[in-house]
Amino acid sequence: LNDIHMLSTTDGWTVGNGGVTFRYNGATWNSVPTPVETSLEAVDMWNAADGWAVGRSGVILRWNGAIWTGGVVLPGGIPFLDVDIAGPNDVWVVGGLGVIYHYDGSSWSQVDSPTTESLQAVYMFDGSVEGWAVGTNGTILYYDGQDWILADSPTTQNLYDIDMISHADGWISSNGWQMLRYSAKPDLSASTKAASPPQVDAGEELTYTISVRNVGNGAALSVLVTDLLDLGLVTYVPGSATTTQGTIQQPNPLVVDVGDIDPGAEVTITFRVTVNSQTASCWFLPNEAVIGMDGEQLVRQTITSAGDCVRIYIPVVVRDS
Repeated sequence: LNDIHMLSTTDGWTVGNGGVTFRYNGATWNSVPTPVETSLEAVDMWNAADGWAVGRSGVILRWNGAIWTGGVVLPGGIPFLDVDIAGPNDVWVVGGLGVIYHYDGSSWSQVDSPTTESLQAVYMFDGSVEGWAVGTNGTILYYDGQDWILADSPTTQNLYDIDMISHADGWISSNGWQMLRYSAKPDLSASTKAASPPQVDAGEELTYTISVRNVGNGAALSVLVTDLLDLGLVTYVPGSATTTQGTIQQPNPLVVDVGDIDPGAEVTITFRVTVNSQTASCWFLPNEAVIGMDGEQLVRQTITSAGDCVRIYIPVVVRDS
């Protein structure tokens, strides 16, 4: 017996060599016939009336609530080694030579794979918004919702199974007594704050731009951006605050409830102020934005000169080496 899947405490399936399947009814395991005799390697059930089993020689079987149907779909005898259901019309199968197949509700089709290593296991999140597959020689594939990508791996050991607790936390088992853990973390360190123009006069408008960038491999959750203005130096331009994501809660201090930021995503916040007149001929306008996430804070600052400030230019001399 090669795999098991439990729907509940009174309904489960196991599959194995010779094409055998057994179903558990809460008290006993009972044999259920299949149309094949080849080894079945994996089983996954969507509900009591819908499920899939895969095996050697490219065998794919479907449970319709009464019987197993199906047969060989892949020529050449390449084995299917695992199956995972992301939805009733959204099923994934992986196997030898890096093959990946997808069922869309009407037919199976082969999907481009970045490897020829044998893929031993696949895990898909509901709706196929994200997924993982693992295999021989430390192979780890990541599915970004559109394409399968070869991911960095910390080992060359064969990888046999994967299970994800969440999008940011998962485990992989391997030979060599190794367990691998995936821990996705957000990284907002590339976030910036800018002011335009770099020099202003009293009565002119100044535009602040806050770019919140997540360069990590995990989502930044519940991001909140605040920006407190010095009302002695500037005056907020009513209605000027904009954000590409989230909700502007109040103008001063500017509070933007950004929400979650996916890996690789960027949120841009802008607002304008009018420069107040000062008695000095030259003064400076400091401003800082505080980016908060999970109890941590990042501060991004900018300083703009105002009035008649002396500027010093450093000459650049280019010499032949």
